[in-house]
Amino acid sequence: MVGSLTMSEAQRHKPGAQNRPLKGFVEIILSALTLAAICSGSVGATELPDAPGTQIWISDRRLHLNCSGRGVPTVVLESGLGGTSLEWQEIQQSLSGLTRVCSYDRAGYGWSDPAYNPRTALNAAKDLEKLLGYGSVRAPYVMVGHSFGGLTTRVFATRNPERIAGLVLVDSTHESQFEEFEKAGIGNVFAPRDRQFQIRNFSMVPEGLPPPLRDLAGNMAKRASTVITLYSELRNMRLSARQARASTALPNIPVAVLAHNAVAQARSEGALKTAEVWMRMQAELASRSPQGFLRVAANSGHHIHLDEPSLVIDAIADMIGTVRAASP
Repeated sequence: MVGSLTMSEAQRHKPGAQNRPLKGFVEIILSALTLAAICSGSVGATELPDAPGTQIWISDRRLHLNCSGRGVPTVVLESGLGGTSLEWQEIQQSLSGLTRVCSYDRAGYGWSDPAYNPRTALNAAKDLEKLLGYGSVRAPYVMVGHSFGGLTTRVFATRNPERIAGLVLVDSTHESQFEEFEKAGIGNVFAPRDRQFQIRNFSMVPEGLPPPLRDLAGNMAKRASTVITLYSELRNMRLSARQARASTALPNIPVAVLAHNAVAQARSEGALKTAEVWMRMQAELASRSPQGFLRVAANSGHHIHLDEPSLVIDAIADMIGTVRAASP
């Protein structure tokens, strides 16, 4: 039935699922609330308004690409887990008077068609390579990656060093964070070793998203393709981290790392320990480039680009200036 999705139907969206024992290969445990939502039909086909950008065919599916402005380098905006191009609207509008800016939706999110291969950083980077090529998006690129998108942009950068001019990481996932948390005695809900998950509110949207866009983002989050994609990215988080770790070193480009002030916001001993590890890893990301630096967002949560967009706008604008000054 259109508009409803049972667990068995969700399994059929995965390649090879018909040949797997269900008990042994269901890697995500849904909460009772989430399972009820899926089975009752609140997760399903949700009508969306027309896409603001263009849907570009990349082999067997279309990805939504939204570009504005003119000039080089081109800024490419990459969202985190469950995120869409909607999150970058203010950033894109602010910077499109300065250069070409492109936001897009990874497969399965927003206005993009779903993909049925595992949703890993490497597969997402390969999709992005095709999208920018088929979409005639001119290099060089300043890649901006939030959270999980930081893994994708780093994999993309190491695969395409000649096309990358700069990197801006916004509270980025670190490829060693799972091991670092475990060494510090901190559990990690997003990538436990048994790869089981309990997600109580898959349709939550970031608080910093402007009110006119919140309902649309909420409707997008409830779509079956979005839910399946989110679970796939979570299920494959450790694999994505290994892919980023296995990539060659970043090209010699400027790297700006923006991190929210997790230490100052910690409200418990456990949260403080987690925050200290997180901040050390953010500093390590900045240290990978001779032109790297770390900026701390004092008044932001994890979604810095929504909580303090001016910080992200300024960091990207500075990066554009640095790239242009270094260009022959």
